[in-house]
Amino acid sequence: MLKIRRFRPADAEECSRIEREIQRRLFSRIYPKKVTAHFLRGSSPRRMKKKFLRRITFVAEQDGNIRGFLVMIAKKRVAKISSLFVRFDQRRTGIGRKLMDFAVSFLRKNFPKVRKVWLRSSLLQPTITFYKAMGFNKIARKTISFPGKIRLVFILMEKNLP
Repeated sequence: MLKIRRFRPADAEECSRIEREIQRRLFSRIYPKKVTAHFLRGSSPRRMKKKFLRRITFVAEQDGNIRGFLVMIAKKRVAKISSLFVRFDQRRTGIGRKLMDFAVSFLRKNFPKVRKVWLRSSLLQPTITFYKAMGFNKIARKTISFPGKIRLVFILMEKNLP
């Protein structure tokens, strides 16, 4: 049975493996090699542990194995989902939906003033379609620049919470 729980430091290694696998298999299809390499450097277990402990992070666990995770920040009236990754072999099984539903329920209970949830979607059409099915709307196409002439194009999406 799938269980959603808070992130623990011991989860960093497996979360790193999941994120790196997705970056290698999917992001490399739409982003230049230097963009993918930039994100791979940022997803080491040490860096992820540090980042995840400062944010609201949930993992989806089944049979003692992490199947996916979600990371978000909530402030005042807005929350931002900064990461949602599901193991490649577990995609299209409902894990991403369960993580998103759990996160929204958590926000309603613990941050009742939050009225909007924002996220940045990759340009992969299945990802955009998933977020639309979760009630998010496209609001802009944006580009972020990083040192080393690295540019990342993404879709900014938002969802209003009742």
